Amino acid sequence: MTSGNLAYTEIAASQSQKEVTANANFAIFDKAITEQLAVDMSGGAVALSNSQFRQNIYFKPSGNAGTVNLTVPAIKKSVFLIYNGNSATLNIVRGSTTLTLGASSYGWFSTDGTTNGLERVNTAAGSIAFTNLSDVPGSYSGKAGKVVVVKTTEDGLEFTDIVSGAISIDYTFSTTTTDSDPGDGLLRLSAATQNTSTVIRADHLDSHGSDWSAVLPTLDDSTSTIKGFIRLFKKSDPTKFILFSVSAVGSETGYKNITVAVVASSGSNPFSNGDILTVSFVRNGDKGDTGATGGSGAFTGLSDVPGSYTGAGRKFVRVNSTPDGLEFVEVPFIPSVFIAGTLSDSQKVYKLQTPVAFSLPASGTGSYAKADTASTGTVSFDIQKNGGSVGTITFTSDDDGTFTVASQVDFSVGDILDIIAPGSHDATLADVSIALKCFIT
Repeated sequence: MTSGNLAYTEIAASQSQKEVTANANFAIFDKAITEQLAVDMSGGAVALSNSQFRQNIYFKPSGNAGTVNLTVPAIKKSVFLIYNGNSATLNIVRGSTTLTLGASSYGWFSTDGTTNGLERVNTAAGSIAFTNLSDVPGSYSGKAGKVVVVKTTEDGLEFTDIVSGAISIDYTFSTTTTDSDPGDGLLRLSAATQNTSTVIRADHLDSHGSDWSAVLPTLDDSTSTIKGFIRLFKKSDPTKFILFSVSAVGSETGYKNITVAVVASSGSNPFSNGDILTVSFVRNGDKGDTGATGGSGAFTGLSDVPGSYTGAGRKFVRVNSTPDGLEFVEVPFIPSVFIAGTLSDSQKVYKLQTPVAFSLPASGTGSYAKADTASTGTVSFDIQKNGGSVGTITFTSDDDGTFTVASQVDFSVGDILDIIAPGSHDATLADVSIALKCFIT
């Protein structure tokens, strides 16, 4: 008579040579906790037999090119190990329960012997790939250079583009709200109360005569629901602004209707007729892909990611250039400004109430300042955080500015970044562009 999950032979009280039966049972027990079984899956799905499942603890399926099922029998087994040596995902099946195991990955599983009783015990560190997890994209294909971000549905991760710069276009504001071509260099809003507008009407030509007809239609190219954000502000006084989210761009002739929703504003009607406004657009990343169900474990234990968080504080995760894995990177945030003509004494040339937390590196590493017309003497711009000086940009009889920032400066959401022109302006320094290379934190 056989008994137990291992189906060993019971020893009868009256039988002779009990040691023979005992030794055979010991052999069964030894196999159950030490043996491994190579499973050929080149022909497709495989169902393990009762004997195969009982007499092995380690199963090594291989040979399949696509996703295939490995079914285990309804026999209680507290723990067993599977190594998926295939180039595709393996499904481990018991009844209606299916668990997946990524290519070239190990997984520990358990079954209680019931019809659907299968669960994952653990996934071996360093063996499962990020793309085999249950709540992430299933492939790196076409994602080189993208970063990982929590989805807007807040139920997983997706790949998206790094958003660090902006398209900036200057327009002359018109208080007319009619849906028609505003005219060369003009921009309108759809409502008389400006911060209730749902459409921006932008001419193809900006106030400098540059043609943006090829660029404006691309403002809704993102596959995400929110295509990006427009910060519309008065060029001579950036404290007057309206921030919009963008959802669509129309196909009008000579101008474009940009469908928007107001996010924030400095007032109900911050702009006057004839004001020079700047449209600053930042594109949202594309909607990511949904990955297959996968395993669990520490991120740094995955096979295709950095093995340690050391030195990666506040960095983001990006698909590497190969692309075959993830890497830690700093994501740049680049406040920039162009000041046309010569400067006034102590002129505030730039102001930003920061929408994201970021850091300006010590020495202003990576930042640039350039003048079309060089200074004749030495003059310095003051970089300020919340009204206090944190660095300078100095022009010394040259058209290239030099940055001095004693140590890293951290800006929180809502902090004010100002750039102030020299207290005594230089007579020749003109047409200055400044770009601060910061990093989102």
